[in-house]
Amino acid sequence: KSANTPFDVNTLLIGSPTISWQSCEDSECTTKRLTIPRENFPFVDHKFVVGCLKNDTTTMKVAVTLQARASSTQKQTVKCAYGTQSNAKHQTITLSPGKNSFTLVCGSEGEVLPTKYNEAYCVSENGKEAAAHCTGAYTDIFPNYKQTWWSTANINEFTFQVPDGEFPSEEQKITVGCQKKTQAAPPAQSQGKRITPEEANSTVCTVDVTISPSTASSAAFGGVSAFLLLLVGIVSAIVL
Repeated sequence: KSANTPFDVNTLLIGSPTISWQSCEDSECTTKRLTIPRENFPFVDHKFVVGCLKNDTTTMKVAVTLQARASSTQKQTVKCAYGTQSNAKHQTITLSPGKNSFTLVCGSEGEVLPTKYNEAYCVSENGKEAAAHCTGAYTDIFPNYKQTWWSTANINEFTFQVPDGEFPSEEQKITVGCQKKTQAAPPAQSQGKRITPEEANSTVCTVDVTISPSTASSAAFGGVSAFLLLLVGIVSAIVL
């Protein structure tokens, strides 16, 4: 469709919003205001054009950029967004025997990273983003690892759960994430939405996961440390 095809701005938003242009209270006023609730901001950037028409030949146009929300972490769930300003920092999750799972929500706009997420993870490096192809082997961290530790209750929503007794003896780190879907003809185009170069620029939602050591390993280390301190104290007393 033509780039000038009108469309309902609500189709750019998430949830079920019914926003519309509001007039000012003064009957002589020609000002219009569009207010978008924070919870309805999209997961990807959009851009559209509005304006004013004086007559058939005189118009004024305004380009409006609708910025995507930021990626966020709530408890053990990461919700990814893909705007140019959505991922200023990595999201972080910690897994422990007491909190042994987390959920990665790529959403309808995203796809998981790495592509074979249940076969390999991305090696955590400072500032490095998650990627489609990574080589980290889960069995290097979890000798008894099975792909079933990853599950998908909903489309593009991925949960990783470490079974009881399978935590490593030392702290480990893995990196996963989501990126905006790559598609030749976005559905938005067929709905009359403006597809612009700005929308093609997206950022990667990267999640750095810290895997805490098992409780037994921590307790054993603490016991050894206490024993060594006691032994040092005894030796010191004998010397004195």
